[in-house]
Amino acid sequence: MRLFLLIVCGILLRSYTGYAQSGSFSQKSFDPLHDYTIQIWNSGTGLPQNTIQNIIQTRDGYVWLSTINGLARFNGSRFETFDQTITPGLPATSFLGFYEDSQNGLWLISWNHKLAKYANRKFHTVALDTTIHVQTIYENENKEMVVGAQNGCFYRLEGDNAKAYFNCNRKINTVLYSKGHELYIATENGLFLFNNQQLLEVKEFSRTNVYAIADGGNSDVYVYSEKGLFKIEGGLVQEVPLPDDLHTSNNYYSLLVDEKSRIWLATQKGVLIIDGKNRSYCDMSAGLSSNSVSAISKDREGNIWVGTLNSGLNKLTPKTIRMFSKETGLIGDLCGPIVELQNKAILVSHCETISKWENGIFSLFNPEPLGCVWTMLETKNGEVWLGGNTQGVYLKSQGQVHGIYKYVNGKFIHLEEKEGKWNLVSALLEDREGNVWMGCDSGLFAYRNMHFVKVAGIKGGKKIVCLMQDSKKRIWFCSDKGLGMLENNQVIYYTVADGLPVNGVLCISEDREGGIWIGTNGGGLSRFKDGKFFNFNKPYEIIYATLYAILEDSSGTLWFSSDIGIYSAKRSDLNDFADGKTTFVNVRYYGEQDGMKSTECNGGFQGAGVKLKDGKLCFPTVGGLALVDPQMALPGYPAPAVRIDSILQNDKSMKQDDSVQVVLPGSKLELFYSAPFQGDKHNLLFQYKLEGVDGDWSPPSSKCTSRYLQIRPGTYVFHARVYGNLKEATVHFRVPPPFWQSAIFIFFLIFLGLCIILTFVYLKNRQIRKREAARTEINKQYAELELRALQAQMNPHFMFNCLNSIKYFIATNDGASASIYLSKFSQMIRLFLENSNSNSIKLKNEINLLTLYIEMEKLRLEDSFLFQIEIDPLLDTEETEVPSMLLQPFVENAIHHGLRNGKKNGILKLYFGLEGKILKIAIDDNGVGREKARELKQQSNKEHASMGMSLTKERVATINFIENTHIEIQIEDKVNSRNEAEGTTVLITIPLNYLPHDE
Repeated sequence: MRLFLLIVCGILLRSYTGYAQSGSFSQKSFDPLHDYTIQIWNSGTGLPQNTIQNIIQTRDGYVWLSTINGLARFNGSRFETFDQTITPGLPATSFLGFYEDSQNGLWLISWNHKLAKYANRKFHTVALDTTIHVQTIYENENKEMVVGAQNGCFYRLEGDNAKAYFNCNRKINTVLYSKGHELYIATENGLFLFNNQQLLEVKEFSRTNVYAIADGGNSDVYVYSEKGLFKIEGGLVQEVPLPDDLHTSNNYYSLLVDEKSRIWLATQKGVLIIDGKNRSYCDMSAGLSSNSVSAISKDREGNIWVGTLNSGLNKLTPKTIRMFSKETGLIGDLCGPIVELQNKAILVSHCETISKWENGIFSLFNPEPLGCVWTMLETKNGEVWLGGNTQGVYLKSQGQVHGIYKYVNGKFIHLEEKEGKWNLVSALLEDREGNVWMGCDSGLFAYRNMHFVKVAGIKGGKKIVCLMQDSKKRIWFCSDKGLGMLENNQVIYYTVADGLPVNGVLCISEDREGGIWIGTNGGGLSRFKDGKFFNFNKPYEIIYATLYAILEDSSGTLWFSSDIGIYSAKRSDLNDFADGKTTFVNVRYYGEQDGMKSTECNGGFQGAGVKLKDGKLCFPTVGGLALVDPQMALPGYPAPAVRIDSILQNDKSMKQDDSVQVVLPGSKLELFYSAPFQGDKHNLLFQYKLEGVDGDWSPPSSKCTSRYLQIRPGTYVFHARVYGNLKEATVHFRVPPPFWQSAIFIFFLIFLGLCIILTFVYLKNRQIRKREAARTEINKQYAELELRALQAQMNPHFMFNCLNSIKYFIATNDGASASIYLSKFSQMIRLFLENSNSNSIKLKNEINLLTLYIEMEKLRLEDSFLFQIEIDPLLDTEETEVPSMLLQPFVENAIHHGLRNGKKNGILKLYFGLEGKILKIAIDDNGVGREKARELKQQSNKEHASMGMSLTKERVATINFIENTHIEIQIEDKVNSRNEAEGTTVLITIPLNYLPHDE
């Protein structure tokens, strides 16, 4: 439970420190006498603790800090804290040394002299032998990591194993592996040089405690020891003088040499800066949070990081801009138009008062208060012209309201209005011919013959705020209704319809190559070239939308003032971007970090920015005068690489890995990303897009969050990048369809539909089968009834024939034959009655019935034919069943129609055989044949019409239907060689699987 509480507290602490506030700017550092602006962080703004022990910036742009209570990483916006309680792999909470190797691995040496490494976003404690107390680490020319122990032993690292390298036999303070592949070892008892596998002592530091070593950037090395500061170059040791009041005894020693060969030394009196022969302190009077300095480091953005003892972290940024305000002698903080006079004095309007800055001293230019001055101009002959509002400049000494004034020989001279009236004069210009032009709220005027003449052809209602004459002697004027151009007394207007982003134009400038640059009120920057406008803020707002002044410095860089600060960009970069030669333009922003106490510039009048004769630039702000030194501007920042920090789905964190992230349909998706950048955040712009949702990259913005709602099902790839860096961070997403749109659900629906259809078909078929079965059953019953009816029809026929025979015998007085016949008839009737309840009869009984019947017929016909019967010995007549009375009609036909009409002794043969599973029955006679029998039948009318054959055929058909069998009857007519009839053969086949249907 205790461990759980510690983890929770650690997570909460990490969460708190992870979203720190911005560091506060030291107001003292804005003093123009100081060379650096200072931004301060402490435990209240993100640090885990206020004592900074070490600082390093890694190649990825992060600044790492070691404090007493934790390790912190700073991306320029927020701190991320790591300590033992919440970070696996850390051997301690505080660290005395950092080192980054050539593979971007960060090595950390803890205060308990253990070694750890940070790589691939994970910490790993190197499990060295416990006897090795690591004091320092470096990478040699063979890309081997070498650690130095406190006792002077050096070891090569092979994984977590340490191999002995060499021993200097001194307690080590620190080492420096120089660019010349020389290892300098600072110990408590001298300085040593390890080169070519040899350990040499630098004699000048014999028995001296050497605190720190720094690479000078060339072939020189700086050494700070208890004897002082020294420079070693070409084997020569040269002392670098230190201030007399500097004490070398200190608990923290940090030494830095920057790219300008300036030396930075941590002391108890602040940061000592040695620049050639100049020595100065950056201390609390300059805005530093404490004079007790513990660590110094430089980042790639040009900042100097200063750690203090218990007073937090300081970031020193070289000033590009120096601010002059009321605190430094300016008459007022609110500044208006600016003009530089021929004697290099600078006039700055504060509305009713004007400051004069000359030889570094500010004074009041106008002893008598003036009305609000909106524009100023010095002509070639040294006259200072002033224009303002309330129908010009209000001159209290004269007690009246007048128009334009000019200052000549210490006096203000009123210029009377001869033509037109105006309430606001905001632009003044002297052309190359010496003519003065005035822009105001009622049009454009030219000063001729001692008075102003309104320029014809300019539409009314235009407030002109800026005038310019270009290299082609055209007069350009900026107004709230568009951009105008006067050439050969012809006025041309340009508006949104002609390509301007907006109609409100505030400033215009021509560069040294003749390019026209326009600053608008809300539409950003435009370029006019070859009769066409190119608008830089479409599609991206890379420069603020409202610009007050455009100036070009001596290097061809354009500078722009705005409501939120100052921008700069190389003219060539802007032209390449406008001409489509590049997709990126490097625009640099300047604000507080660069020295601006107030970032809100003033404009809307002539003189909202001027280039001074010494190459510096002046811009008025609401907090004083901003003086820009373009030569102090740092090189362009390298655009850092972006990284995805976190992903939230419905406000819940998603685990980040290389797999495809699954987002539930209808979810809110938020992505947070950042880039380590230690410059002003206005210079860090992000772009993003979600493939499948966003058509193109988003406009560059300082916003580092993307939000999406209700993403449709599909696969997506999120891209984020820093504007200017083509390297992207990507995350793959998959939004599965809702269950009712999923393939499984659709398959289920199809399956369910098929099941319903099949069930319906099955039930329908079952119903049909039931009806058919019922119908079949009815048909069977009907067929059985029909069969019984057929039997009923056949039996009377048979009995009729038998009774006729008996009648015949009686009629002929043949009593003996009648008696025999009657006896046989009674036996046959008995057999018939015994089988009357069945549709089938055993073959043995059927043979007995046939035998009785034939004998009866022989008796009646006076033995006129012979009878033969043959039975296959394989045939079991006791078990084999056949339809009852099936054979009798054929035997009867053979006797009555075949044999009785013959003229010779007839023969009747019966054959019962077995072929496989088929019972074969043959009834053969040698009578007259069927054709002759039909002829004889037609000639005789006395014979009773026989119905046996037709009934038998119908009966066989019924049996086949009822029993689903196949009984066949074939009748063949026999002929001799002369084609004469010789009798008839009836062949009957009955399948043995025939199962009679009994009731």
